[in-house]
Amino acid sequence: LLPSNLNVDYDLDRVKLPFSPGRNPEVLWLWAFWIAASLAALWRVLKEGGAWAWGALWMLVTVTPTSTQFVLTDLLFEHRLYLPAVGLAWWMAAVPGTLSFAPRIAMAAASAGLCLLGCFTAHRVGDWKDDRTLYADSVRKAPRGFRQRTNLGTGFQDAGDLDRAEREQLMSAHLFPAGLAWVQPFGNLANIHLMRGELDQAESCLRVVCNMTSDFKGPATLSRVHSLRADRLIREGRKEEARGAMEDAMAQLFLAWRASLINGMPDPRLVPHLGEMVRFLHPDENPARVFEARRDAMEAAFAAFEEGEALSRSDPAAAIAKLDHAIAL
Repeated sequence: LLPSNLNVDYDLDRVKLPFSPGRNPEVLWLWAFWIAASLAALWRVLKEGGAWAWGALWMLVTVTPTSTQFVLTDLLFEHRLYLPAVGLAWWMAAVPGTLSFAPRIAMAAASAGLCLLGCFTAHRVGDWKDDRTLYADSVRKAPRGFRQRTNLGTGFQDAGDLDRAEREQLMSAHLFPAGLAWVQPFGNLANIHLMRGELDQAESCLRVVCNMTSDFKGPATLSRVHSLRADRLIREGRKEEARGAMEDAMAQLFLAWRASLINGMPDPRLVPHLGEMVRFLHPDENPARVFEARRDAMEAAFAAFEEGEALSRSDPAAAIAKLDHAIAL
C-alpha cells in the first residue's frame, strides 16, 4: 500500500496460480482475496456508485497485469504500480466522506496517509536521479540479481568509473543461472577493455559473445578490435602483421554482414567499414569485384560447412573433408 522499499527489478521467484496451490497456500489465499475484493468493488460501483468504490476498483483492476495470471517478462517492475497508486490515493481521499463517526479524525488520517504517500514518492524520485543511484539501490535490495548488476555496471561505465564497471559486469556473469547464456555482461566487458586499450582481453570477451549469440554486433565489434590492432601494428612498423590483422577484421566484418541480413538487406552501418577494408587490402583492384569475390567465397564456405554437418553422422570422412574445404575457403 505504501511505495516503500520499491525496486526497479525484484529478486523474486515466479509462482503460477491457481495451478500450484499446494506449495504456496498463502499466495493462493491472497489471490482469492484479490478476486473477491475486485468483485465486491465492482458490485458496489454498479449498485450505488461512490468515489471510494471507484478508487478501489481502479486500483485492483490496474494492478492485475502484475499478477501471476498474466505471463510477463518484466515481472513486478515498480512502474506497474503507478496507475494503481492513483486509485489508492483516490480511495484514501474518498473514504472519510463515507464515515458517519469522527469525520474530522477520519479526514486527518486520510490527509496524513496522502502526505505519507507523497513523502515516500519524493524519496523514491531521488533514487531515480541517474543510473548509478537507481541500480545501486536495486543491487542493495536484490543482491542476487544479474540484470541489476549489469545495469549498474553500465552506469559506472558511462561515468568513466571502469574499475567498478568491470566488477559489476563480472558479478553479473557469475550470478546468472548455470546452463543459460547471459551475453550482455561479456559485451560490456569487451567495451570496457576497448576503452582501456586492452585488445587481447576485449577479443577474449567477444569470442564468448560470438559463441553465445548469432547477432551481428559481436563479430562487428570483434572486427573493430582487429582493426585497432592493425593500426597499432602499423604505427610500430610491422606492416605484414598489420595486414594479417586487417584480414581478420575484414573476415569478422563479413560474418557480421551475413548475420545482419534481414529481408535480404545488410545493416547499413557495416557497408562503409567493409569498403574501407577492401580498399586498404586491395588498393589496386576494383573494390566491388573484391567484395563480390569475398562474399561468394564466404557463402561457399558456409554451404560446405552445412554439408559437412549433414554428413557428420552418416559419413564422418566426407564430413571432415567438407569442413576442411570450408576452412580453406
